[in-house]
Parts: sequence; C-alpha cells; structure tokens
Amino acid sequence: MSNNTICIQLVDDHAVIREGLRQLLDNEKDICVVAESDSAEQAWKDYLDHKPDIVIMDISMPGIGGIEGIQRILSRDSKARIIALTMLGSGLVTRVMELGAKGYLSKSAASNKLIKAIHTVMQGRTFVDAGENWQNIDLHHQAKGFSNPFDSLTKREFEVVILLLAEKSITEIADIIGMGYKTVHTHKTSILNKLKVTGMVGLARLAMKHSIIKNE
Repeated sequence: MSNNTICIQLVDDHAVIREGLRQLLDNEKDICVVAESDSAEQAWKDYLDHKPDIVIMDISMPGIGGIEGIQRILSRDSKARIIALTMLGSGLVTRVMELGAKGYLSKSAASNKLIKAIHTVMQGRTFVDAGENWQNIDLHHQAKGFSNPFDSLTKREFEVVILLLAEKSITEIADIIGMGYKTVHTHKTSILNKLKVTGMVGLARLAMKHSIIKNE
C-alpha cells in the first residue's frame, strides 16, 4: 500500500451495502478499504484498531446509531474525518456537521460523488450533498423567515429524537445512551413541549415536514 493511499472504514449494518461500497472504492487506485463495521458500537473500536484516514458512517443503524457513533469516535480522536452517508432527510445536515463530521452525502447520490467527497475531505475541506434541492429549500426558508423547530433542541435531545423516530422505547434509549429511564422520559417530555407536539405521530409529521426523515 502506497503512502498516498486513502484508507477507508465502512460503517453500515447492511452487508450488501458495505460490499457495494467496497467494490466501488476498490476500483480507485488511491483508495483502500481497511475496515468494515456493522454497528456504531463496533465502529469506534475498529477505528482505534485501524486508524483509517476517513470513516464513512451510516446514520440510521440499530443500536446506538450513527449520531452517537460519530460522537464516540470524535471523543477519542478529535481529528477523525467522518463522512455521513444516509437515507435520512436533509434536515440532519446542520446537526451532523455540528457534531464534527466533515461530509454529508445522501445514499441516493451518484457514486462518483462519494469519490469526490473522499478526496475533498482528505484535502481538509467539507463536502455536503444531501439531494439536489436541499440548498434551495434551506435558502427558501431563510428568505421567508422560516425556522426549523428542531434547532431549539440540545444535542442530547436531538439524539433522543432520532432514536424515538427509529421507534426505540424509553427503556431502549436509556440503555443505548447510558441514561436513567426517568432522565430519558424527561428529555422526551421536554422535546415534545419545545416542538409543540403531543405525541409520536405529531413528532413524526414534524420531522417529515422539516426533512429530518423522508416522507416516502
């Protein structure tokens, strides 16, 4: 392996997707996949073992999920380069980048964009492509004075939101993020109050409206 080779870690719970990504990247002379992780829990351990140049992280996975996965890796290596690769909505872009990710790419994007994202991030720049309309939507909202109510949530509350939208129970969330049941319940109550919704149906509708999740 040459010193100029970009070492990649793939993190996705679907083996078929990891295999497809590996085949795509293996066709590039300057890119090599050095590790594959099937969960965010395993991702940070593999990261420490392999120290890849770039981690390509799925956001929506069973267990702690990609949001927590990004935070765990960055808590151990603040210089880690992570590209989020997801089918979730473009409303996550700001939050994911705020966490410290260097890139954000929709799984529906053309394969050549992933290669471009890898090279862009390796050059010390950020790369965001969450769909052809996401920038226009964001600019439209700014021009009209619209705001995203999810921006009012703390990082921890937003993490709880993602897990709630993934249909995790309060008990499951408590186990995943290492909090007490009552604390998570308090977070959920605070979230619903801040977002002015009364339950999970309202939360899901609001999340679709603001592209946190896709309306498919």
